[in-house]
Amino acid sequence: MEDLYSIKKKLENFKKIKQITDAIRLVSITTYSQVSKRLAFLKKYLEKMEECLPIQAKQLFNTLIRKKQERSNAAKKNILLIIIGSSKEFGSDFSNKLKKFISKKISAGLPTSDSDMSSRIISDKNIEAIVIAKNHEKVLQPSKNISIIKNYINFSFKDAERLSHELCQDVMNRLGNTEEVIIFNNKFRNFFIQNQIQTTLIKDNRIAPFEEQLLEQDDLSSSYEKMSETITILFKKYLRAQILYHITNSLTSENASRFMAMEKSSQNAEELISELTLKANKIRQMNITRQISELTTAFKY
Repeated sequence: MEDLYSIKKKLENFKKIKQITDAIRLVSITTYSQVSKRLAFLKKYLEKMEECLPIQAKQLFNTLIRKKQERSNAAKKNILLIIIGSSKEFGSDFSNKLKKFISKKISAGLPTSDSDMSSRIISDKNIEAIVIAKNHEKVLQPSKNISIIKNYINFSFKDAERLSHELCQDVMNRLGNTEEVIIFNNKFRNFFIQNQIQTTLIKDNRIAPFEEQLLEQDDLSSSYEKMSETITILFKKYLRAQILYHITNSLTSENASRFMAMEKSSQNAEELISELTLKANKIRQMNITRQISELTTAFKY
């Protein structure tokens, strides 16, 4: 049987663990409250932007990409991957699910969707990656044709605006020699479910989300030359909003997942504290009973 001293030590440790998990839980729910509001706003903003942009403007976006491609002398076009993972690396299961998802997609040749069973050969392509996460670069290391051009290890909700601006600029700078831009991140469903998703932003000189709307593309080269500056500004705004939406989605998912993990840890710690307190009380009572018995025996003699 454990002695009272060792039980008290365990109680102190579990109480400290509960204090830590409660603190992380509080920070997670506070951050979640902020980012979830921003996520809802960004979702509506993108929906309104896509709704308000006329078909001609969307076609001009594609013309902008095509013009950048034509001006580039690159013989081989690249694929750009943007990986948005965990900012704190709390909750290994949350991070591992995204890592496994990315690894599976790369092994399958980066199919555009889960329903797309066609496998591509990407071993002959140059793949560049921007990683916004801790320890996610290891997923890309087995692939010899993937080079990490940027790796943001520490980031938070406060950095989202700056990151989206920098990533938007990186994409714009690489439009000339990039045929595809793909984002990997976690998508928030609810506190219990966060899905791993792959989103193609640019594919084959086109804005992928507008692909179905622009089946018949007119030649708008002359219109583009007249208003190239305005189109570039609009395109940057749309691109930055898309990137910021995915970063915010990932942060919302992460904080929801961390809150649930810390909630469970706090409950487990509380159960163990109750169990150990009961055990300590029993041992204390046994010691008191033993001491009284010894005193009574001594008085008899």
